Amino acid sequence: MNANLVPLPYSRIAVQHADFALNETELRSFLRGKQAWFETDYVVFRRGDACAVTEVQKADREDLFCKITDVSVVSLPNASRWIDDFTVDTGNPSALAEKARALGIAPSETLVVNGLYEHVNFIHRPQPVVIDVFDLSPPEPPRLLDMARRVLGNRNFPAVVLNPRIQSIPEMVRHLGDKPILFPCGISQLKAMATAYYLDERPSRQDWVLVGCERSRQVHRHIYGDEPPRIELCPKRLFAADGALALMRCCMVEKTFKLSGYVAIVPWGVELSLIEDALRALLDLRPPPSSASSR
Repeated sequence: MNANLVPLPYSRIAVQHADFALNETELRSFLRGKQAWFETDYVVFRRGDACAVTEVQKADREDLFCKITDVSVVSLPNASRWIDDFTVDTGNPSALAEKARALGIAPSETLVVNGLYEHVNFIHRPQPVVIDVFDLSPPEPPRLLDMARRVLGNRNFPAVVLNPRIQSIPEMVRHLGDKPILFPCGISQLKAMATAYYLDERPSRQDWVLVGCERSRQVHRHIYGDEPPRIELCPKRLFAADGALALMRCCMVEKTFKLSGYVAIVPWGVELSLIEDALRALLDLRPPPSSASSR
């Protein structure tokens, strides 16, 4: 059975409480010959804290209830885990994959989640594609990371886990003490810094340190005619992608995204549709997880 199996829509899943041992013989015996709702393709069994997952084949799909003709065991209790977490969108493969990764679910196991709206779904053999997201904070949550999560939650994507690689801006400037700092633009979480100025507001020239990228340097020279000391703020300069799939922003990239090896670079003011295109391009760079091996 394929890795990253997430049945959608989750109306294909039924939940059955059992008073018998959750082994292959008992599961098959219980289901074979019974009727199932016409949409049902999988039955999750629960007995106490234990759970198991089965797949059912039906005679036809023309009636509301169809006779079960065959039963396959997807996962037995020794490789299955049930959790209740109502923050997890069980209609989102990436949300299930992220939860499985956080819980340490092995690639040979199955995670069943009673999640958002109390809808149940599972991810079998989680082997999601991991994409590093290089971003800055504040704002919090970091903008690119938050937008990428929204794209994965509202589009048809396979199981993807976003790995946050976040640089704290206040940590970068802590050593400057009371020296004036010039940021590219005003972010509410930075405005608590008493000695902060913002390039987009064109403040009167101070003896400041520019915390910005190459584009900020260009703007500063245009406005003030000089170049101050600068702390690099461009994610391309701050992070090393080290061969992994990665997503980052750069204000020197405009209108579309750019692929550089396994890194997709999007404009600084990127929109959701372009992040979607960039994520799909990254997924095309790597083959899907192996679907070989039996249940």
